[in-house]
Amino acid sequence: MKNKKNIFLRLFSRQGIDSPSMKEQVRGVLLELLPNGIAYTGTVAAKLGVSEQTVLDELEEENCTFQEVLEEARKTLAINYIQQDYRLEEIVCLLGYTNTRALISIFKERLL
Repeated sequence: MKNKKNIFLRLFSRQGIDSPSMKEQVRGVLLELLPNGIAYTGTVAAKLGVSEQTVLDELEEENCTFQEVLEEARKTLAINYIQQDYRLEEIVCLLGYTNTRALISIFKERLL
């Protein structure tokens, strides 16, 4: 899989098309991993075929943090799950929150 991704990115470069930003790449991997309860920088970096430090450095260059991208991905998935009538407890588990209050407080923060 890693080789296919690298080939894909090289094709982008050759054709003068910008490759996806690190933020976009991290978000994509998180959207894939979060339903399995996985949201670790190291796991995301391994999926992208780069070091954890590379992920963090490139996100910093893009003026964001891993935590911000993670919360953005969680919010996207939460909205999707709510629209599909998932129970709150299920959403909490799927997104890797420790409890229902943690999920609710994140949404309150985002709405205020």
